[in-house]
Amino acid sequence: MRYLWIFLLCVWPVFAWAQDQEEADKGFLTNLLEDSLSAENQTVTINGFEGALSSQARIASLTIADNDGVWLRLEDAVLNWNRAALLRGAIDVTELSAKRLIVDRGPIATETVDIPDAEAKPFSLPELPVSVVIEALAIEEFDLGEVFLGEAIKAQVTGSANLVGGEGSLKLSAERLDGRIGRFLIDGAYSNVSKTIDLTADLNEGPEGIVAGLLGLPGEPSVEFQIEGSGPVSDFEATLTLGTDGAERLSGALTLKAEGDRQLIDLDVGGDITSLFAPDYQDFFGPNLSLIAEAERSPSGEFLLDRFWLSAQHVTLSGAARINDRGWPEVLDFRGQVLDP
Repeated sequence: MRYLWIFLLCVWPVFAWAQDQEEADKGFLTNLLEDSLSAENQTVTINGFEGALSSQARIASLTIADNDGVWLRLEDAVLNWNRAALLRGAIDVTELSAKRLIVDRGPIATETVDIPDAEAKPFSLPELPVSVVIEALAIEEFDLGEVFLGEAIKAQVTGSANLVGGEGSLKLSAERLDGRIGRFLIDGAYSNVSKTIDLTADLNEGPEGIVAGLLGLPGEPSVEFQIEGSGPVSDFEATLTLGTDGAERLSGALTLKAEGDRQLIDLDVGGDITSLFAPDYQDFFGPNLSLIAEAERSPSGEFLLDRFWLSAQHVTLSGAARINDRGWPEVLDFRGQVLDP
């Protein structure tokens, strides 16, 4: 999405050019966009840029390359927007569509000597100089390389997005097109002013899907996962459920709270997850597993696991931990018992 916002922000100033200069300035506008979007070790190349001064702009192809070559390619993109909205400081896009988006791998990170800042900072949306509204986003074919999830994926992507005055929302839906059953939906919104979150995420995969493969679930069953929550960051609670082959396996709640400068995280889930283990381990965990965790992140970036409790058929485990701001454990205190009831 970063490149999408940058692209939209870079395009609107060129509308100050006269309409009858469009043909003469095609090369100039293309160079302007390429220079604006490119950065160190990231080169953007645009081919077939047309209609910059009309309500419909087209790009035959846009590529992003680093020192190892092209890693992202966008083909046959069309941008339908309201040019008059620019006069009131808004980018109003009726539709942003593309025939194909190919992402073979991630970009190579630029080397830096800066030490990461581990200090905990509250989340906030970027404050852009203009408002951005995309009523419809449509990518007919999205090709994601094997390097990301262990197998190549081909999907259709649709959605919408807006970012206005520190308030933003995103609705994105993806459905696989490569013969596998897989659907993913995320619908979320956040406000910098009210600090409220609205979030719904829904994943449904058929047998032998990505999640089942990554988790090594026996028989690679179908997987269903949902998380839904709404409320202020200072007291946000989301419910979550995990199921396989149409049956619920795990459910519970995730709570986020803010107390002063501290960020608190509570997790309370339980259920019958025996089917998620190989047959030899199913009796060990049994049909009633419970997991409770209470943690916090300090302003300095230190992570404290104040309470951890795991209870299953033949095992109990409890304890606490403290991880410093550089990711090193300073305290590990766990006690457990393996016992046949």
